Amino acid sequence: MIDNELLSISLCALLGVIVFVELFLLLPVTKHTRRILKDSGKAISVMKSPNISDHWKEKALPQYSRKIMASSLATTFFLVIMFLAFGGAYCIFGLLFIGNLNEVIGTFTRLDMQIITVVLGMLYAFLRNKIAKPKAKTNTDYTLSSRVLHHIVLGNSIVKEMAFDIDCMMTKMRPAPPEVLSPVYITGLARAGTTILLEALYSTGAFTTLTYRDMPLVTAPYLWSKITKGNRITEETKKERAHGDNLYVNYDSPEAFEEVFWMTFSNAAYVKKDHLEKQDVDDELVEKYKKYVGNIIARHGNGGSARYLAKNNNNLMRIDAIKSAFPDAIIIVPFRNPIKHAKSLNIQHERFLKRHIEDSFSRKYMNWLGHFEFGADLKPFKVHQDALPVNKEETSKLDYWLRYWKSVYEYLMENHAPNVLFFSYDKLCEKPDHYLARLESELLVADDSLKQFSTNIRPTRKHLPEAEVQLLPPQVKDVYDKLQKICI
Repeated sequence: MIDNELLSISLCALLGVIVFVELFLLLPVTKHTRRILKDSGKAISVMKSPNISDHWKEKALPQYSRKIMASSLATTFFLVIMFLAFGGAYCIFGLLFIGNLNEVIGTFTRLDMQIITVVLGMLYAFLRNKIAKPKAKTNTDYTLSSRVLHHIVLGNSIVKEMAFDIDCMMTKMRPAPPEVLSPVYITGLARAGTTILLEALYSTGAFTTLTYRDMPLVTAPYLWSKITKGNRITEETKKERAHGDNLYVNYDSPEAFEEVFWMTFSNAAYVKKDHLEKQDVDDELVEKYKKYVGNIIARHGNGGSARYLAKNNNNLMRIDAIKSAFPDAIIIVPFRNPIKHAKSLNIQHERFLKRHIEDSFSRKYMNWLGHFEFGADLKPFKVHQDALPVNKEETSKLDYWLRYWKSVYEYLMENHAPNVLFFSYDKLCEKPDHYLARLESELLVADDSLKQFSTNIRPTRKHLPEAEVQLLPPQVKDVYDKLQKICI
């Protein structure tokens, strides 16, 4: 704590101002303010014009009103984020430099604090604009300002809930709510070929889903699409994702982000210290989820005609809730031969353990998204006590991942076989054209719409080497044999 109170307040205000100004530069506040003024000017011109009939005025003015309201909501939302960020930064550093939280909050109403903040804000903005030089494009995924924005949005339930409410208000203004027909869900253990299936289905153009463009305002997909429409980042070159598995993504790539919704509106009650539990979902949450899916479809455009598509491994713990929300939902569960699958899980776990030590933001990012499959915050699905490791050391052994594989797929067969389609990733790699055609039939998509994707499927060995077969415990082999018999 610093003895000079005025100096302490100035230091905390400066840190808060830096966050505020950086967010102002990052977020399109100015653009939406200009849009409000522009649309308001056009609306006034239409009203005053003697050359426009009352009939056309009645048609044009509601359009301008909707645009002004949308821009006003966006501007208000961004300002709330910026002031919350300033207040959060001020309070955090105030605990270090001023005193307890009550003392810190008490300084907010002081005139000297407010004057210091305004002066520092103007000074920092001036210097920032004067000194900052245009930066060359880099391959860095997250800049400092981007990380700050992710912290504020993804790390704050109030912001996520408020964003969802605004999104629902905006979609209500549409002529008719989008219809959700036969949504498709891809779920199961990670490393089972879920991403390949997601990309294959998304490539048909028949589906809409969350993409990297929806980050970080994942709970407000419709609002965010309107906000970013005028300044979309174009990125043709794809980058290999963090898994290092030769799968490449860019802003338009589909990804598993809907878990943010479930975590936000259930207060992550199913996320325990060392595992994920089966999620109990009440009727109120089901209704919110239906609205959320409707908002995602609405932002797709085309009259909301696209079907919803989601890849989310955690959905295997809430299959009943999904069927309750959408009885005609098609849930596909891919699987691979146990040895390859267990090895892949083990490798990725070790990879992300190292990554999380080197990059703390990566660890937070995965937690915000509900990705607990690997790394420092590994949380297995507690479908059975055997699915959990006895200790952390066990997660570095292949035996554990084989046991985990067996527990999860046995649970799915015993409890959800009538409601899901099991799909062999190995068979897909052996005969991509054949099994993509079967997938077209099962998922009700146009014939040959998946055929173009067959060249993206990498071939694999048909059979397990004898040495690897011997490694399979009898119970694991039994589950794998049963899956092979009932898969499509």
